[in-house]
Amino acid sequence: MTRRPPTMHCSQLFLLLRPVKCSASGTVRAANTSDGLLLLLTLGFMTKFISYIPKASLAALIISAMFFMVEYEMVPKLWKTRKLDLIPFIATFFGCLFISLDYGIVVGILVNVSFILYKSARPDTHIKRLKINGREMLVARPDQGLVFPAAEFFRQVIHSNACFDEGDRVTLVLDGTHIAAVDFTMATNLKSLIEDLELRKQSFIFWNWRRSAEKTCCALDPAMGRYFRYGTALNDLFQDKIEEDSSSTEYSNASTIVISTE
Repeated sequence: MTRRPPTMHCSQLFLLLRPVKCSASGTVRAANTSDGLLLLLTLGFMTKFISYIPKASLAALIISAMFFMVEYEMVPKLWKTRKLDLIPFIATFFGCLFISLDYGIVVGILVNVSFILYKSARPDTHIKRLKINGREMLVARPDQGLVFPAAEFFRQVIHSNACFDEGDRVTLVLDGTHIAAVDFTMATNLKSLIEDLELRKQSFIFWNWRRSAEKTCCALDPAMGRYFRYGTALNDLFQDKIEEDSSSTEYSNASTIVISTE
């Protein structure tokens, strides 16, 4: 006669977890200690009987336990805040559903990393054309650090906006307020950009850059150090050329351009 496994005793032992947790209010260490002790006792003495439990019962148990972990309320929140974040969310969900849990997580990570890489390769650049004390200035301010994926793109953006008529001598000011650091490739492209602007007889200024970024550029070419300037206002860049009557200072925001990738 086949001996029936004591599955009822196993289920009764698991049912003890909920009352102990509730009586301890779930906030004291005794609740976690009781969970741990009962789990260790179950694994120590009843693991061999798990193979007798039908797979359908195990599947129902896992689905019931994991159902509350699906944060479906996150979908409307992501839709209201940033719709682009729904793409890795949906990719991870369907990857885990149709492939497997581990590969689904990998799919979500790859999708999210691709967004980060694209953002670093196509940084938003705010460009303004100003007139200060009779001098035309083009101020370009990237919204993040400049690394090698964005090197060629940033150079093309500056070239396309800094090309004016032959007689229009516009000073290009590269605002480094949000630039924490640059790498070797970016420093090389900045050096080439300076050389191109000098051929067109245009002035170039690195304004308010971090010392670490300045050190990287000067390590590549010490002559680049003379292009770095620091100050609280753009007037400080031409303080030595401003007349004593500061009332003649003129600010004219003729145009504002935002090179955005979103």
